[in-house]
Amino acid sequence: MISESTKYKIGNIIFRLRPFFYLLIGAPMFFISWPASGGESANQYLTWFLGAGTLGLAAGLRIYSVRYLGEKSAKSRRLISINGPYQYVRNPLYIANLLGGVGGCIVFKLFWYIPICLLYIFLMHHLILIWYEEKRMAEKFGDAFIAYRNNVPRWWPAFKPVQLNNQETAPKNLTAWGKVFRGELGTLAAVGMTIILAWLKGQIS
Repeated sequence: MISESTKYKIGNIIFRLRPFFYLLIGAPMFFISWPASGGESANQYLTWFLGAGTLGLAAGLRIYSVRYLGEKSAKSRRLISINGPYQYVRNPLYIANLLGGVGGCIVFKLFWYIPICLLYIFLMHHLILIWYEEKRMAEKFGDAFIAYRNNVPRWWPAFKPVQLNNQETAPKNLTAWGKVFRGELGTLAAVGMTIILAWLKGQIS
């Protein structure tokens, strides 16, 4: 049985190296050639539309969510954000990552790979990253974060926005758009690269 301190260290490592772990599930899409679903003309256009649209939705959700994280407080630390998407669900960024995985599978026409990709991303987030982040947040914000965690769903968005009032809650202080896009350059690059590589694969296969 892994001790909690060891699990915390593992979580910290995976959190810092998470782009590499996303690459582990994403890179094989370029090399796997069987069985790919496609077809001619209309089917191909529909596949590209659905795939690129899902990738765009994922990137848009990430950008929207980062916007509502807010700027740092005067004490040089982030407060708990319960504005925007964070009023409905605790992990909109990770939901966006799941959507990104689905979009990648679609543009590469690997529909059978979708459940594998979703399971990998979900388990990495649910068992490791979220556990690590929420433990760190609970240590940092104490009862304020525990109240937030107990009232806002982890994955499935609530129907109504949750309102919490305490001194650890961030005001509606939106992150500047320039800072948002600079922080999400990696996401936008990944979306663009996924589409380009999927197109290249279609040309050489």
